[in-house]
Order: sequence, then C-alpha cells, then structure tokens
Amino acid sequence: MTKPTARLAWPQALSSAGLAGVIAAFLMVLPLRAFALGTLACGALCVIFYRRRNPSANPTAGMGARLGALAGLSGFGILALLLIVQVTVFHSGGQLKQTVMEAVRQAATRRPDPAAQQALEFLNTPQGFAVMLVIGMGFVLAVFVVLAGLGGAIGAAFLRRKEPPGPSAVEIPRDTEFSHRQDRDSSKEKPSSR
Repeated sequence: MTKPTARLAWPQALSSAGLAGVIAAFLMVLPLRAFALGTLACGALCVIFYRRRNPSANPTAGMGARLGALAGLSGFGILALLLIVQVTVFHSGGQLKQTVMEAVRQAATRRPDPAAQQALEFLNTPQGFAVMLVIGMGFVLAVFVVLAGLGGAIGAAFLRRKEPPGPSAVEIPRDTEFSHRQDRDSSKEKPSSR
C-alpha cells in the first residue's frame, strides 16, 4: 500500500475542481433556490472526486478547503459564462437589467434617504449599472469561493481516513528473567559436539 501524500496532486485537483464546478454551476441555473447548500456541496464533491482520482490521497481539512475554493472558483467561472451566453444569445440583458433595477428601487423605497435616491439615479445610468454588476459579481465570486472552501474542509474532515497508530513513544521493557531462562533452556537442548 502506498503512503498517503500530504500535498495536493494538482492535475487531479484541477480536474476534480472543474467537474465539481460544472455540477455546481448547473445546479445554480436550476430554480432550486439552494445557492448556499449547492455551493457547500460543490466543495465536498471536489474532495470526493479528488479522492477517487488519487486513491492514496488523504486530504486534510486545509487541503479540502483549497480544493473547495478551487471548485468554487471554477463554478463561478462557468456560471458567469452561462450568464454571458444567456444575455448575448437570448438577448435577455434588458430583462436582467429590469429585474436588478426593480430590486434596487424596492431597496431604495425602504430608505427614503436622499443619498439612496442619488445612488438610485446613478445606478439607472449605463455606467452605474456596469459598476453595480462588477461589484455584484465580485461579491458572488467571494461567496462562491468561501462557501465552497468551507464545504471542501467539511468534506475532507468527514472523509479523512484515520491514520494507523505510529510506533509507540514508550518502550515496553523485556522481561529479562524470562529471556534469560529461554537462553539457558535453548543452550541445554543443544547437543555438545565433542
């Protein structure tokens, strides 16, 4: 049996993260409304896929967090690509803008602060909408990476194989009387060759 490795095997880590990211991105597209749970599962799935590709691996919680964060990054990238395709191919950019702006308007009506109204006016401009999208995507990226990393750490902690006990630090003394008796008995049994 090979000794478990303490470092990530990056080729297996990248392919595991990619597969987990694809699954997570497609789960996010479905109207299940389970964003947090799906992102946590993305990290745990990455650890499972990594262990299947590298059977001698026994990832620690820290390694699982790195695997999960990588899967979260992959899932975010794929989800962003799907969103770009949806907006460009299906021309749903106007609908997306309208949905986002309606949510911003509702938030602004709850706060009749003049600064909130000024921010709403800025967000109605094309530049304001672009800034809002960039900030929003940055926030979603951070959430993806953190939650998937947490899922990977949890998955690695639950799936970690127990290490066999190492050599004992305490030496057990030999029973010297018994060993001397065995030595005497074995010397009596030997025939003398005279």
